Amino acid sequence: MLNVTFRQQLPRVVHLRVGSLQAKLAPLGKLRSLRLAGTLVQGKGLAKLQGLTDLRELELSRSRVDDSGLVEVGALRGLVSLRLGYVEISDSGLANLAKLTKLERLELNSTDISDEGLKQVGNLTTLRELYLNHARFTDEGLAALKPLQKLEKLEMFRTRATNAGAVSIAELKSLKVLKLDYTSVDDKGLEALQALTGLQELSLDTTNITEAGARTLAGMKSLRALNLYHTLVSEKALQELHAALPECRIVYDRDSSLPNRRSK
Repeated sequence: MLNVTFRQQLPRVVHLRVGSLQAKLAPLGKLRSLRLAGTLVQGKGLAKLQGLTDLRELELSRSRVDDSGLVEVGALRGLVSLRLGYVEISDSGLANLAKLTKLERLELNSTDISDEGLKQVGNLTTLRELYLNHARFTDEGLAALKPLQKLEKLEMFRTRATNAGAVSIAELKSLKVLKLDYTSVDDKGLEALQALTGLQELSLDTTNITEAGARTLAGMKSLRALNLYHTLVSEKALQELHAALPECRIVYDRDSSLPNRRSK
């Protein structure tokens, strides 16, 4: 049972991490951040959140939330950040997020989202950060993200993205951070990404980037951080990159290009 002192302080709580929604949340009307990661919360149990009108950040990763739970989440109109990694949701369930017109950060890592789901994500035009790692969508789905012109950070490592997907990503002109590790993007894809003139951080771990790609990267003068670990870039090309991008921190290991270290 909550002691008297803590109960008196509840109205002033703005950040909370709990193990379940068994407790009454009514006294927490000013709550702005709620973490329910790894809990058993699911479905209509999330209806208890509707009184939290000041809620801005909600984490439901690794919980039992499904599509029915997204109906309740979609009613939290003030959400700015939503984390849904490793949960059992579908493409159709994402349609329930359409009314989150203030959403800036969305995490969908390791969910069963396909190209149809990315069409729903493409409607969330206020997004600034999007995390799509370990997903099964294809380049067709990436084309649906073109309306996200405010997007500044995109993570999509270990996905099916190819050079065709890179062409679509190049349409996201506000991108500053892009992570394409363990994808099929290669030198040709980098040619398209040159259009991202504000890109500051690019991660290409375990991609088929070679000297040709390094020459393309040398022209991307806005870069400040570059990951070329497990790529096919030579030491000579690396030296040329350092000369061309003196302010860029480059992650590289000559031996990481060996076949036994590049397994996906």
